[in-house]
Amino acid sequence: MPNWSPQPAPGTRPPWIPIASGTAFLALAITVALHVDVPHRLDTAVSLAAYRFAGAHPAWLTTMAVATRAGEAAIVIPVAALAVALLARRRHWHSVIVISASLITIPAVRFGISVAFHRARPQDLLSTAHGWAFPSGHTTTAAVAALVTAYVAWPYACRAWHRGAIAAAAAAWAITVAVSRVALVVRWPSDVVGGLLLATALVSLIVWLTTAFGPPRDRPVRRIDPTPQHQPSDPAPPSPRRSSTPETT
Repeated sequence: MPNWSPQPAPGTRPPWIPIASGTAFLALAITVALHVDVPHRLDTAVSLAAYRFAGAHPAWLTTMAVATRAGEAAIVIPVAALAVALLARRRHWHSVIVISASLITIPAVRFGISVAFHRARPQDLLSTAHGWAFPSGHTTTAAVAALVTAYVAWPYACRAWHRGAIAAAAAAWAITVAVSRVALVVRWPSDVVGGLLLATALVSLIVWLTTAFGPPRDRPVRRIDPTPQHQPSDPAPPSPRRSSTPETT
């Protein structure tokens, strides 16, 4: 009989990233709910320092006010909808499911958590803000968008530095928005950390579920040029043989 062993189906590996980031988010949420002293003091100290720094550096405040818009749903959602339309046209259903599920379910989950916690924002706001504080909405939206963008683009990265650039750009996007929320004193530091952890946990869970039960992951089509690069030249005609018998005169 042939030596055959069944291979594990895609997505059957334990979802370690959702478990780890989800556990970290749960631990942070407990400290927020119980008003644990040390994290509360850290939140207060960082927010006070951010308020003073922004007051002394108006250019910094202006920069952060612009940067924070990268986490607004009014900007992210239309861009994501356009990306979904283009991917659907190419029948890249795996990416369509990941993007759609992430940008529909995760904001709803975040909103439910914020209502359940009823955490107040800092008092000295430097920008207009509405709603409850934990977890940060702008940070969650930016992190979700950055993660799904990196995930969809990853198979198209042919070289290591391409992947490094994708990872760096995604991290810069999410972290910049997170920093801007603290710099504008509209969120506590633990709020933005919670947004980053929540986005990581749920996006990775959606990716795991889609890989396990959905269509296969999209791969770039490598087109091969049917024309050979080097055309073989026509063989030279054989040279006439010389007779080895000496001619007689």
